[in-house]
Amino acid sequence: MGRLRGFTIIELLVVIALLALLAAILFPVLAAAREMGRRAACSNSHRQLGAALLLYAQDYDETFPPALYEVARHEQYPAWPVLTEPYSRGNRRLTLCPSLGTGGSSWAYADDSPGNGPFYLAPPPAAPRWARFSQIGFNWVYLSPVRYDPASAAEHRPPDNTPLPTTLPEITAPAQTVMLTDSAYWADAGVPWGTHRGPVGYLVVDPPRAAGLTKTVYWFGGWKGPYGGPEGPYGRVGVRHHDGTLVTWVDGHTTWTRIERLGDDALWDLH
Repeated sequence: MGRLRGFTIIELLVVIALLALLAAILFPVLAAAREMGRRAACSNSHRQLGAALLLYAQDYDETFPPALYEVARHEQYPAWPVLTEPYSRGNRRLTLCPSLGTGGSSWAYADDSPGNGPFYLAPPPAAPRWARFSQIGFNWVYLSPVRYDPASAAEHRPPDNTPLPTTLPEITAPAQTVMLTDSAYWADAGVPWGTHRGPVGYLVVDPPRAAGLTKTVYWFGGWKGPYGGPEGPYGRVGVRHHDGTLVTWVDGHTTWTRIERLGDDALWDLH
């Protein structure tokens, strides 16, 4: 009867090394596949919200909706996700991106989120809480700006919240003009379920520089580089899909676009 032979230490180490090598190869592939699935879901939401914006425009003399419901003076206006709800079947989940994670999403829907506090709110339905933290942002500086108050001191010039939405005929290159992108800005605050430190969504995004504006508007200051404060490096544009962002253009089509390409102001301005 032959002797039973076990594995040697060297053989075990070789097997472990091979398993570790396979894991190192497969895990990034699986993670990339999961992200592709999340990106596809987010792209579908983009398309539906873009269609809702265009349907709204068709019903309102080809004019985009007001983008914000409060700026500086905290006067309340229904925001674009609220105004387009009839055209998106009231599906508020369309404003969430699965790649941002549950922390960012909780800010959009939790009543006790710090960003949803009483200071920011008007009685419903003027400013529903969820709209502020939409994780898909509107190109508001060009498509739905807010007018400055001319009666204010020149050095301050706060907005008076008068919206000046753009009309579709003003946009001569709709297939090359940004309408929506993924959005995010940095939040660092205590919440009842812990401390959230990271990106959350916001309903509008800034162009890189807003140079050569045809309308006097309030804006957050554009792209500010890697240390740009809560607005992030890209003016609240969220970069979470393989070093790029999803963009829905004014003609309604959606593409994945590298963030470097969006640094061209011509893609944001009216053509």
